[in-house]
Amino acid sequence: MSRKGEIVIDEENCMGCGYCEIHCAKECIEIAKNKFNVEGYPLAVFVRPQDCTACGNCVIMCPQFAIEAYLLVGGEERRN
Repeated sequence: MSRKGEIVIDEENCMGCGYCEIHCAKECIEIAKNKFNVEGYPLAVFVRPQDCTACGNCVIMCPQFAIEAYLLVGGEERRN
């Protein structure tokens, strides 16, 4: 059985630095070109949820602690 994951991005804390995009091995995250938070920073967007394995690379690399990753087990979330 393959790992299935999901991430949640806190749009208030995201500063669009792109570290999550760079370090996502599955290319599930992109920095939006037309979506910004209230402070004007471009937002990270979860664009390929079907490929996410909740490896946690994005969580570790985010300097703003704006990402949480969840491993989906049997249809339920488990915080990774």
